[in-house]
Parts: sequence; C-alpha cells; structure tokens
Amino acid sequence: MKKLNYTFLLIFTLILSLAFYSCTDNKAYTTEVSTADSLFTIQKLNEAKLHYSKASKLKKDEVYPTAQIKKIDELISNRLDVNYSNKIKEADLFFNNKEYDKAKRAYVDAGNLKPNESYPKTKINEITKLTAKPIVTEAKAYLVVAGSYAIEANALALQKSFSDQGRKSTVVKSRNGNFLVSLNSLATITQAYNYLITLEDDFDTSIWVYEMN
Repeated sequence: MKKLNYTFLLIFTLILSLAFYSCTDNKAYTTEVSTADSLFTIQKLNEAKLHYSKASKLKKDEVYPTAQIKKIDELISNRLDVNYSNKIKEADLFFNNKEYDKAKRAYVDAGNLKPNESYPKTKINEITKLTAKPIVTEAKAYLVVAGSYAIEANALALQKSFSDQGRKSTVVKSRNGNFLVSLNSLATITQAYNYLITLEDDFDTSIWVYEMN
C-alpha cells in the first residue's frame, strides 16, 4: 500500500512538473510571438526575426514562426535589391554628369549592400583612372617623349602600361596643354638625343625629343 502511494505521488509530481513547464513554455512562446508580430508590423524585420526564432525554439512544431521568418527573409532580400538598384541608378547619374566624387561614394554604398557584385568595383576603378592626377616632376629642359595626349586619362593609361612593363615614366604638361608621357628628362639636347638612341631597340620612331622652354 505504501509502495502504491509512493508511486502515485511520484507520477502526480511528474505531471505537475510537466504542466508547470508547459505553461511556462506557452507563456514564453506567446510573449515572443507577440513581440515579433509587433516588430513585424512596424517593419523592424531583423528584430522581429530574432523573436520569431526564439519562439520557434520554444515550440519546434509550430509552423507560424517559421513561416514568418521565411516571409521576413524574402522581404529583406527584396528590400536589398531595391536599395542596391536605386543606389546604382544614383551613382550612374552622377558618373554621367562627371560628378565623380559623388558617383564614387554612391558606388561604394552600392558595393557595401552587395559585396559580391562586380559592377560597383568596375566603376570605382574607372573613376580612379579618370580622376588620377598626373605625376609631374620638375623636368629638365629636354624630354624624351613617348606620347602626347589632349586627354589626361589617356596619358595616364600609357604611363600605367609602361609601369606594368617595369619601365618608369612621368606625365608632364606641355606648353599647349597636352599631357606628355616622358621617359626621361635631360639638361641638353645632345644628352636627350643620345638617350633616345639607347631606346631605339625598344621603341619605333614614335618617340621624340621635346624642349620644355
């Protein structure tokens, strides 16, 4: 009889414990879902997702939190696409208007939204080339020149090509405003032509001597 009473008491205690924890879980679940729903209503999506996740862990069989999380993920993805597209349109407009500083900032913002997209990086590199300042040195009287360009970016492109080949060069502005890609500068015309002769094996007749003064 005593053994039976003890068994009954143990079972009763277990039932009470399960009921207590079940009530506690139900209350916690309801609180998390209620909080998540409120946040979702005001479009605080990341915060709402956090509370739906907590609710889902409390009651793994409930489909509502999981469904809401999926909905949030879709909304965030769509919002990201729209924000990225708008930022690219803004950046392209600045770029086409030659407002390169503003364009670069907008492309950076777009790249931060979608780091794996190559377009913002390509445009930033393009802006860097377009806005790079010519490397101008205090040239001596006579330059050995490999190119003359009205557009600064073209001179810089040739200079970069020489740099990739391991050859040093500078960009100097001529008297008429063109940008000269100089392979060397020397004090006298004789020195300049002597140096030009040493380059005959590497260059064709497109190199010449230019007098700065």
